[in-house]
Amino acid sequence: MSLIPSCAAISAFARASRVLGEPALVAPARSAATALLATRSRGRLARYTIDGAAHGDGFLDDYAFLVAGLLDLYETTGEVSWLREAVALQTVLDDRFMVIEQAMGLPKGRDAGLAYAKAFIEEMKASGFVAQALEKSGVRGVPVAPPEKP
Repeated sequence: MSLIPSCAAISAFARASRVLGEPALVAPARSAATALLATRSRGRLARYTIDGAAHGDGFLDDYAFLVAGLLDLYETTGEVSWLREAVALQTVLDDRFMVIEQAMGLPKGRDAGLAYAKAFIEEMKASGFVAQALEKSGVRGVPVAPPEKP
């Protein structure tokens, strides 16, 4: 299950606590935020959790909803730790939002195919074809990995 429902609940409970003047309503928001932040691996959010175990990499919306929930918690409680966590997650978004990770796989034992594919990919990067294709498709500001040195 996506993190979004839990993140939306953080916002809902934090806002309800603030609007209704009911401090007890912030407890579920704190608990959910603490649990979601605990599932991070290498500073990254998981896409979903099953019985508390993290799975997959978080998507943009997972980060955005959790940042919003943490900001709501900060506004409600005044606890700076929630603001710090929100800023840290936003930094991940700022740094990685437009990264396009691509990979190519070949069956083991296909050494000639691997050599050909690697040479082709490096040629496409060196010739500027990859950068031109990105530009032509409307993707701007995305760096292309430099060709590997022979």
